[in-house]
Amino acid sequence: MFVGFVLITLLASACQQTSIPTPVLCTTLRPSDEPDSPAFWPRDMAFDQQGNLWVVGGNGLLGVEGALRLSEPANGMCTHFAAKNNLKGAWIAAVSVDNKGNVWFGDWLNGDVFRFDGNRWRTYTKYDGSDDEGNTVFDIAVAPNGDIWLAVPYYAYRYDGQDWSTYTAEDGLPDPGISAVAAAQDGDIWFGGYNSNIVITRFDGFNWTPYYVEDGLADNAITDIAVTQDGVVWVGTRHGVSRLEDNRWITYGEEDGLRDDSVADIEVDQKGDVWFATAEGVTRFDGQTWVVYTEKDGLLNRNIMALAVDHDGIIWAGTEGGVSRFNGGGWISYLVGDQVESE
Repeated sequence: MFVGFVLITLLASACQQTSIPTPVLCTTLRPSDEPDSPAFWPRDMAFDQQGNLWVVGGNGLLGVEGALRLSEPANGMCTHFAAKNNLKGAWIAAVSVDNKGNVWFGDWLNGDVFRFDGNRWRTYTKYDGSDDEGNTVFDIAVAPNGDIWLAVPYYAYRYDGQDWSTYTAEDGLPDPGISAVAAAQDGDIWFGGYNSNIVITRFDGFNWTPYYVEDGLADNAITDIAVTQDGVVWVGTRHGVSRLEDNRWITYGEEDGLRDDSVADIEVDQKGDVWFATAEGVTRFDGQTWVVYTEKDGLLNRNIMALAVDHDGIIWAGTEGGVSRFNGGGWISYLVGDQVESE
C-alpha cells in the first residue's frame, strides 16, 4: 500500500482570529451580481453541535465565496462568513462537523480546506506535500475516531489531527476520480468514483474491497454515499440508487417509487428512514414505502441539492431560494436573499 505521510504545510495554515459577523435577517442578504443566478443555491449542509445549520456552495450568494450559518432559522437569522472573516474560498462546496465540534469546509476551485472552531479559522493548503494547485474537494467525511477524510480527484486524504495521509488508485481507490466519501460506524471508509471502472471501494484500514456495475450498482457515476447506523450502505447515482445489505446490491429507480433517478444527496434520519434529494423533489423510503414531496407539500423548490438532519432527527432540504424543514407531514420553508435586488 502506498501511503504518504506529510507534515502540515505551514503556508497559509496558521490559525487566525476572526471577527464574527452580526446575524441578520436571511432575507436581507445580498444576492449575486449575476443576473441569471439565484440568490441562494446550497451545495452541502451540516449541523454543528450548537444546532446551527451551515450551508455552502452553489451559484449566487455563496457562489463567489463564503459559508452561511443559520443560527436561528425559525427566526430567519443568518450569519454570512466570507474572506474578511478568514474564509477565503472561492467556492465552498463541502462542509462537515467533526467530533470536537469543529466545522470543516472544502473549496471547489483550489482544494483548500478550512477549519472553524467557533472563534478561529485554520486554512490548510498543499496538504498533499506537492505544488499541485486546483484540486476540488468534492466531499468531507468524519470517521468515528475523529479522522477527517477528503474526496479529491485522483486522491483521498486522511487527517488524523497531526499528519495527512495520501491514497491513490494504486492503493485501491476508484480510478480516474473520487467523487464521494462516507464513514461507517464500524470504522470502514467508503469511496465513490465518477465514471470509474471501480465504482465503490471499502477501506477497513488494511484492505480495499472494490465493487463494480456488474455487481449490481445502478451506475458508475457516484453522487453520494450514506451508511445507516446498522451498516446498510446507500449509493446515489445519476441513474438510480443502490443499497448494499448482506453483501448484495439492490438497485431502485423511478419505477420503484424514487421521484427521479438522478440523486444529488442522501441522508438517514434517527428512525432509519432514508431521504433522497433529486431535481424533482425529496423522496423518503422507510424500508417498505416510498413517499415523494414537492412544492405542493411546502418545499420552496422541487430541485433539491442538499439534505441535513438536525439533532432532533428532523430532515432539512436545501434548494433555490432557501431551506425547508420537514414537520412530520409537510415542509416549513425559510427564505434567503428574497427581499434584495441585485446591485
